[in-house]
Amino acid sequence: MGSELIVDIIFNFLFFCIMISMGTTISVETLKERFRHPKGIAVAWFHQFLILPFLAFLISKILDLNSIYSVALKIQAMCPGGATSNVLSFVAIADIPLSIACTSLSTLSALVMMPVWMAVYLPNEDSIDFADTLPSIFLGLGIVLGGTAVGMYLNVYHAVAADRINRAAGPFMLVMIAIVLGGSAASGNNPFTPEQPAETFISVLFIPGFALVSSLVVSSLINIPKPQRIAIAFETSCQNTPLCIALLYQIYSGDDRDKAVIIPILYSFASGFFNFFTLTWGYRNGWTYADRSKSYIENLKETRKLMQGGPENISQALANDDKMSLEPTNIDTYDSTVEVPEQRED
Repeated sequence: MGSELIVDIIFNFLFFCIMISMGTTISVETLKERFRHPKGIAVAWFHQFLILPFLAFLISKILDLNSIYSVALKIQAMCPGGATSNVLSFVAIADIPLSIACTSLSTLSALVMMPVWMAVYLPNEDSIDFADTLPSIFLGLGIVLGGTAVGMYLNVYHAVAADRINRAAGPFMLVMIAIVLGGSAASGNNPFTPEQPAETFISVLFIPGFALVSSLVVSSLINIPKPQRIAIAFETSCQNTPLCIALLYQIYSGDDRDKAVIIPILYSFASGFFNFFTLTWGYRNGWTYADRSKSYIENLKETRKLMQGGPENISQALANDDKMSLEPTNIDTYDSTVEVPEQRED
């Protein structure tokens, strides 16, 4: 019991630091700017907080998942987007400001929406006593709230400290993963040989896959620009796995805990598979802001230079078409009052 308590303290400290890092990525200015054209944010939010939690509930019922896996799947589907979607949007040269805006809004929304859906979808689970679990759930959400608030404060008033926290987030994440995998190995729970293997793999593949395809279809139907569609797809299919694991560490202990974390581990692998395919396909088929006359490395370097000026700098560059090649329809979608330049002949 003593060693488990020490592991919990270390794990929660690392998670708090990661949430501080997450808070430093929240850009209020970018969020305000993107609310002027809210369709992309709305598609992502609708999927993350309305469709996916219900889908997890439905799948767990249809496949008759055991209660531990069911709780883990539901919590994973309730989680907001994470920094992974921002990284993917950068690597894909998609709409990075939109990705950051979606992540910012989903992180803030999760502070309200996650407790709501937990109260709706978790009370009847056999593996937990929901009333007894509430303090643990609120502790986990308190870490999210506190870390996010500290990160937002540092981002505004102490940029140097915020940058240092961001740099440390990667190593902290690796230590968290090592703790999770070490616990699973010690208890003999291999994430790739779960109980109910067929049902488990179907559930962790279906939810991120559905989120990605559905968000692409919906954003295409309402004529959102293609680079924004890619960013939205990444956002809706990349739930915050560290948050899910941290909450499961609060809810369960011992062997049940090691079983529960199998779901977010497999979910992250499934999401990674779908997103790698989408990233590659989107770049090769012109669904990004990349200049096809330049190499991928050259495009990535130009995107990185723009990022050094902040998300607002990227938005301005995209609107002015001074760094990337944009289709005229993309510019028109950003603001119908902006005069669209004549398309240049190659």
